[in-house]
Amino acid sequence: MSKKTAARKKTKVDPLDAALEAKEKLAVRQQKDLEMWQQWKEQPTPENTQLMLKRLEPVFRSFEQQHKAPRTSAPAMRLVMKEQALKALETYDPTKGAAPMTWVQSNIRRAQRFNIQQQNVARISEENVGHIGRINRANQNLQEQLGRPPSHEELAQQLNQGVPARRQLTAQKIQQIQQQAGRRDVPSTAFESDPTPSTSQLDAEVISLLPDRFARAGKQDHLKVMDMVYGQGVQNTGAIAKQLGWSQSKVSRIKTDIENEYRSARGQPLRGR
Repeated sequence: MSKKTAARKKTKVDPLDAALEAKEKLAVRQQKDLEMWQQWKEQPTPENTQLMLKRLEPVFRSFEQQHKAPRTSAPAMRLVMKEQALKALETYDPTKGAAPMTWVQSNIRRAQRFNIQQQNVARISEENVGHIGRINRANQNLQEQLGRPPSHEELAQQLNQGVPARRQLTAQKIQQIQQQAGRRDVPSTAFESDPTPSTSQLDAEVISLLPDRFARAGKQDHLKVMDMVYGQGVQNTGAIAKQLGWSQSKVSRIKTDIENEYRSARGQPLRGR
Protein backbone atom coordinates (compact mmCIF):
# COMPACT_ATOMS: atom_id res chain seq x y z
CA MET A 1 0.00 0.00 0.00
CA SER A 2 1.41 3.36 -1.00
CA LYS A 3 1.77 6.25 1.43
CA LYS A 4 -0.85 8.27 -0.52
CA THR A 5 -3.42 5.46 -0.28
CA ALA A 6 -2.77 5.09 3.43
CA ALA A 7 -3.14 8.84 3.94
CA ARG A 8 -6.45 8.84 2.08
CA LYS A 9 -7.76 6.03 4.27
CA LYS A 10 -6.73 7.88 7.41
CA THR A 11 -8.42 11.12 6.30
CA LYS A 12 -11.61 9.44 5.08
CA VAL A 13 -14.53 11.01 6.93
CA ASP A 14 -17.24 8.79 8.38
CA PRO A 15 -20.68 9.85 6.99
CA LEU A 16 -22.24 9.75 10.45
CA ASP A 17 -19.50 11.96 11.89
CA ALA A 18 -19.92 14.38 9.01
CA ALA A 19 -23.69 14.55 9.58
CA LEU A 20 -23.23 15.16 13.30
CA GLU A 21 -20.68 17.88 12.61
CA ALA A 22 -23.01 19.58 10.13
CA LYS A 23 -25.85 19.39 12.66
CA GLU A 24 -23.67 20.98 15.33
CA LYS A 25 -22.64 23.80 12.98
CA LEU A 26 -26.29 24.41 12.10
CA ALA A 27 -27.21 24.58 15.80
CA VAL A 28 -24.42 27.10 16.45
CA ARG A 29 -25.53 29.24 13.50
CA GLN A 30 -29.17 29.14 14.58
CA GLN A 31 -28.17 30.16 18.10
CA LYS A 32 -26.24 33.13 16.71
CA ASP A 33 -29.24 34.07 14.59
CA LEU A 34 -31.48 33.90 17.64
CA GLU A 35 -29.13 36.13 19.63
CA MET A 36 -28.98 38.61 16.74
CA TRP A 37 -32.78 38.64 16.55
CA GLN A 38 -33.08 39.19 20.32
CA GLN A 39 -30.69 42.12 20.10
CA TRP A 40 -32.68 43.59 17.21
CA LYS A 41 -35.99 43.03 19.03
CA GLU A 42 -34.73 44.79 22.15
CA GLN A 43 -33.01 47.59 20.21
CA PRO A 44 -34.45 47.96 16.68
CA THR A 45 -31.92 50.62 15.71
CA PRO A 46 -30.93 51.23 12.07
CA GLU A 47 -27.56 49.59 12.82
CA ASN A 48 -29.15 46.40 14.21
CA THR A 49 -31.68 46.37 11.38
CA GLN A 50 -28.85 46.58 8.86
CA LEU A 51 -27.11 43.63 10.55
CA MET A 52 -30.27 41.54 10.38
CA LEU A 53 -30.84 42.34 6.72
CA LYS A 54 -27.21 41.53 5.93
CA ARG A 55 -27.65 38.15 7.60
CA LEU A 56 -30.74 37.57 5.43
CA GLU A 57 -28.88 38.29 2.19
CA PRO A 58 -28.59 34.58 1.22
CA VAL A 59 -32.35 34.23 1.72
CA PHE A 60 -33.00 37.25 -0.52
CA ARG A 61 -30.68 35.98 -3.26
CA SER A 62 -32.27 32.54 -3.20
CA PHE A 63 -35.76 34.03 -3.49
CA GLU A 64 -34.69 36.27 -6.38
CA GLN A 65 -33.27 33.30 -8.28
CA GLN A 66 -36.44 31.26 -7.77
CA HIS A 67 -38.91 34.01 -8.65
CA LYS A 68 -37.38 35.94 -11.52
CA ALA A 69 -40.03 37.61 -13.67
CA PRO A 70 -39.61 39.67 -16.86
CA ARG A 71 -41.73 42.65 -15.80
CA THR A 72 -40.51 42.91 -12.21
CA SER A 73 -37.91 45.52 -11.27
CA ALA A 74 -35.09 43.84 -9.28
CA PRO A 75 -34.54 46.85 -6.97
CA ALA A 76 -38.28 47.07 -6.30
CA MET A 77 -38.44 43.35 -5.59
CA ARG A 78 -35.59 43.71 -3.11
CA LEU A 79 -37.50 46.45 -1.24
CA VAL A 80 -40.60 44.26 -1.04
CA MET A 81 -38.55 41.33 0.29
CA LYS A 82 -36.97 43.47 2.99
CA GLU A 83 -40.36 44.81 4.00
CA GLN A 84 -41.75 41.28 4.27
CA ALA A 85 -38.64 40.11 6.17
CA LEU A 86 -38.98 42.86 8.78
CA LYS A 87 -42.67 42.03 9.23
CA ALA A 88 -41.73 38.39 9.74
CA LEU A 89 -39.07 39.31 12.30
CA GLU A 90 -41.65 41.39 14.18
CA THR A 91 -44.00 38.40 14.49
CA TYR A 92 -41.33 35.76 15.15
CA ASP A 93 -41.90 33.71 18.31
CA PRO A 94 -38.89 31.60 19.41
CA THR A 95 -41.15 29.43 21.61
CA LYS A 96 -42.85 27.99 18.51
CA GLY A 97 -39.76 25.97 17.60
CA ALA A 98 -38.82 27.48 14.24
CA ALA A 99 -35.42 29.09 13.72
CA PRO A 100 -35.46 32.84 12.91
CA MET A 101 -34.20 32.43 9.34
CA THR A 102 -36.62 29.57 8.68
CA TRP A 103 -39.51 31.74 9.85
CA VAL A 104 -38.43 34.63 7.63
CA GLN A 105 -37.88 32.35 4.64
CA SER A 106 -41.38 30.94 5.04
CA ASN A 107 -43.06 34.34 5.39
CA ILE A 108 -41.09 36.09 2.68
CA ARG A 109 -42.89 33.96 0.11
CA ARG A 110 -45.70 36.49 0.34
CA ALA A 111 -43.48 38.75 -1.76
CA GLN A 112 -44.32 36.47 -4.68
CA ARG A 113 -47.66 38.28 -4.79
CA PHE A 114 -45.76 41.40 -5.85
CA ASN A 115 -44.39 39.49 -8.85
CA ILE A 116 -47.88 38.41 -9.87
CA GLN A 117 -49.18 41.97 -9.62
CA GLN A 118 -46.35 43.27 -11.78
CA GLN A 119 -47.16 40.73 -14.51
CA ASN A 120 -50.85 41.68 -14.54
CA VAL A 121 -50.71 44.31 -17.27
CA ALA A 122 -54.43 43.85 -18.00
CA ARG A 123 -55.46 44.39 -14.32
CA ILE A 124 -57.84 41.42 -14.25
CA SER A 125 -59.72 40.41 -11.11
CA GLU A 126 -58.84 37.06 -9.56
CA GLU A 127 -62.38 35.78 -10.06
CA ASN A 128 -62.29 36.50 -13.77
CA VAL A 129 -58.93 34.78 -14.25
CA GLY A 130 -60.59 31.43 -13.59
CA HIS A 131 -63.26 32.30 -16.13
CA ILE A 132 -60.64 33.34 -18.69
CA GLY A 133 -58.94 29.95 -18.49
CA ARG A 134 -62.25 28.20 -19.17
CA ILE A 135 -63.19 30.65 -21.93
CA ASN A 136 -59.83 30.17 -23.67
CA ARG A 137 -60.17 26.38 -23.64
CA ALA A 138 -63.78 26.48 -24.87
CA ASN A 139 -62.85 29.02 -27.55
CA GLN A 140 -60.05 26.77 -28.85
CA ASN A 141 -62.23 23.63 -28.87
CA LEU A 142 -65.15 25.31 -30.63
CA GLN A 143 -62.89 26.97 -33.20
CA GLU A 144 -61.49 23.54 -34.14
CA GLN A 145 -65.01 22.11 -34.42
CA LEU A 146 -66.62 25.02 -36.27
CA GLY A 147 -63.67 26.16 -38.35
CA ARG A 148 -64.33 29.76 -37.26
CA PRO A 149 -64.25 31.85 -34.06
CA PRO A 150 -67.32 30.98 -31.96
CA SER A 151 -69.88 33.59 -30.95
CA HIS A 152 -70.35 34.59 -27.34
CA GLU A 153 -73.65 32.69 -27.29
CA GLU A 154 -71.92 29.53 -28.50
CA LEU A 155 -69.21 29.95 -25.87
CA ALA A 156 -71.85 30.37 -23.17
CA GLN A 157 -73.66 27.22 -24.29
CA GLN A 158 -70.42 25.24 -24.23
CA LEU A 159 -69.24 26.60 -20.87
CA ASN A 160 -72.56 26.18 -19.04
CA GLN A 161 -72.98 22.46 -19.68
CA GLY A 162 -73.34 20.73 -16.31
CA VAL A 163 -72.71 23.98 -14.41
CA PRO A 164 -75.14 25.08 -11.65
CA ALA A 165 -77.32 28.03 -12.66
CA ARG A 166 -75.71 30.38 -10.12
CA ARG A 167 -72.27 29.79 -11.68
CA GLN A 168 -73.27 29.99 -15.33
CA LEU A 169 -71.88 32.70 -17.58
CA THR A 170 -74.11 34.68 -19.91
CA ALA A 171 -72.95 35.67 -23.38
CA GLN A 172 -72.85 39.29 -22.19
CA LYS A 173 -70.64 38.36 -19.21
CA ILE A 174 -68.23 36.46 -21.47
CA GLN A 175 -68.02 39.48 -23.76
CA GLN A 176 -67.30 41.78 -20.79
CA ILE A 177 -64.54 39.50 -19.51
CA GLN A 178 -62.88 39.36 -22.92
CA GLN A 179 -63.13 43.12 -23.31
CA GLN A 180 -61.61 43.62 -19.87
CA ALA A 181 -58.72 41.37 -20.80
CA GLY A 182 -58.25 43.23 -24.07
CA ARG A 183 -57.38 40.06 -25.92
CA ARG A 184 -58.53 36.45 -26.16
CA ASP A 185 -55.59 34.70 -24.50
CA VAL A 186 -54.47 35.88 -21.06
CA PRO A 187 -52.21 33.77 -18.80
CA SER A 188 -54.17 32.33 -15.87
CA THR A 189 -51.45 33.51 -13.50
CA ALA A 190 -51.83 37.16 -14.48
CA PHE A 191 -54.26 38.52 -11.94
CA GLU A 192 -54.69 40.98 -9.11
CA SER A 193 -57.11 40.76 -6.23
CA ASP A 194 -58.76 44.07 -7.05
CA PRO A 195 -59.34 45.07 -10.71
CA THR A 196 -59.82 48.73 -9.71
CA PRO A 197 -57.03 49.60 -7.30
CA SER A 198 -57.55 51.96 -4.41
CA THR A 199 -55.40 55.03 -3.87
CA SER A 200 -53.12 53.14 -1.48
CA GLN A 201 -52.57 50.42 -4.08
CA LEU A 202 -51.75 53.00 -6.73
CA ASP A 203 -49.28 54.66 -4.35
CA ALA A 204 -47.57 51.32 -3.77
CA GLU A 205 -47.40 50.65 -7.51
CA VAL A 206 -45.82 54.02 -8.26
CA ILE A 207 -43.30 53.62 -5.45
CA SER A 208 -42.41 50.13 -6.68
CA LEU A 209 -41.46 51.56 -10.08
CA LEU A 210 -39.09 54.21 -8.72
CA PRO A 211 -36.11 51.94 -7.86
CA ASP A 212 -35.89 50.72 -11.45
CA ARG A 213 -36.02 54.31 -12.71
CA PHE A 214 -33.20 55.36 -10.36
CA ALA A 215 -31.16 52.24 -11.19
CA ARG A 216 -31.38 53.00 -14.92
CA ALA A 217 -30.27 56.58 -14.24
CA GLY A 218 -27.33 55.37 -12.13
CA LYS A 219 -28.64 57.17 -9.02
CA GLN A 220 -27.26 54.73 -6.45
CA ASP A 221 -27.61 57.22 -3.58
CA HIS A 222 -31.34 57.47 -4.28
CA LEU A 223 -31.60 53.67 -4.13
CA LYS A 224 -29.84 53.64 -0.75
CA VAL A 225 -32.25 56.22 0.68
CA MET A 226 -35.25 54.34 -0.74
CA ASP A 227 -33.91 51.17 0.84
CA MET A 228 -33.70 52.91 4.22
CA VAL A 229 -37.16 54.49 3.97
CA TYR A 230 -39.20 51.73 2.32
CA GLY A 231 -37.05 48.65 2.88
CA GLN A 232 -36.05 49.23 6.50
CA GLY A 233 -38.77 51.62 7.62
CA VAL A 234 -36.34 54.38 8.70
CA GLN A 235 -38.13 57.70 8.13
CA ASN A 236 -36.04 60.13 10.17
CA THR A 237 -33.62 62.14 8.02
CA GLY A 238 -31.03 62.34 10.81
CA ALA A 239 -31.11 58.58 11.39
CA ILE A 240 -30.67 57.91 7.66
CA ALA A 241 -27.77 60.39 7.46
CA LYS A 242 -26.05 58.76 10.44
CA GLN A 243 -26.48 55.26 9.05
CA LEU A 244 -25.17 56.18 5.59
CA GLY A 245 -22.48 58.56 6.83
CA TRP A 246 -23.89 61.50 4.90
CA SER A 247 -24.95 65.01 5.82
CA GLN A 248 -28.60 65.60 6.65
CA SER A 249 -28.85 68.14 3.86
CA LYS A 250 -27.80 65.53 1.31
CA VAL A 251 -30.37 63.04 2.58
CA SER A 252 -33.05 65.73 2.64
CA ARG A 253 -32.25 66.69 -0.97
CA ILE A 254 -32.44 63.07 -2.13
CA LYS A 255 -35.71 62.49 -0.26
CA THR A 256 -37.15 65.54 -2.03
CA ASP A 257 -35.96 64.14 -5.39
CA ILE A 258 -37.66 60.84 -4.62
CA GLU A 259 -40.87 62.59 -3.62
CA ASN A 260 -40.81 64.67 -6.80
CA GLU A 261 -40.34 61.55 -8.93
CA TYR A 262 -43.37 60.09 -7.17
CA ARG A 263 -45.39 63.30 -7.64
CA SER A 264 -44.41 63.46 -11.31
CA ALA A 265 -45.58 59.88 -11.86
CA ARG A 266 -48.91 60.73 -10.20
CA GLY A 267 -49.30 64.00 -12.12
CA GLN A 268 -49.00 66.11 -8.97
CA PRO A 269 -47.16 69.44 -8.57
CA LEU A 270 -43.50 69.13 -7.60
CA ARG A 271 -41.98 70.30 -4.35
CA GLY A 272 -39.17 72.83 -4.21
CA ARG A 273 -35.91 71.83 -2.54
